[in-house]
Amino acid sequence: MKKVFVTVAVSSAMIVFLSACKQAGKVEQQSVEEVQVATDTGDVDVDAATVDGKSLNDIRFEGFERKDWLDNEYVRTLRSYLDDFNSRRIEDEELEPYRDIVKGKFVIFLSEPCIGGGMYIHITFIDHPTQLFNAWVYSDVDIASETVSGYRVMGISKSEEPIDVTKEEILEFVSKDPDLKLW
Repeated sequence: MKKVFVTVAVSSAMIVFLSACKQAGKVEQQSVEEVQVATDTGDVDVDAATVDGKSLNDIRFEGFERKDWLDNEYVRTLRSYLDDFNSRRIEDEELEPYRDIVKGKFVIFLSEPCIGGGMYIHITFIDHPTQLFNAWVYSDVDIASETVSGYRVMGISKSEEPIDVTKEEILEFVSKDPDLKLW
């Protein structure tokens, strides 16, 4: 099996977001009241908050198993966003140069939570398998009921570095893994 090394290149908005993700281990835990006050002044990232020892991402992804990381509302939101982009119902300057690439089906390369809230999803399109795209799909959390809603794509960009995989290899992975699918 081939090893894949990926360098993520993102727009300036995504760079700020990724920096926050990398700083996750350095964020102090705060009470909901502290976060509310700090949020009102713009001093603290809301997703750094904890409720009874649970972060908002703990609430978002509680109970997730491997299959849940590959099939969830975040991925459905991303697919819907790409469909809207391809039918020209929305505009996305970052994706415009890649319109021909992002019109097909994709497979999830990796998905993971970020402290910025929601999920960071790496995808590759079946008809252009060497091109990796990175998307941030956000969700709101109702702290009181611990429910997740308000899914939305915050950004998607193409990685500068190609990945070393073929369409045939992707189709083989999908056929052998019941959790993988083409979106």
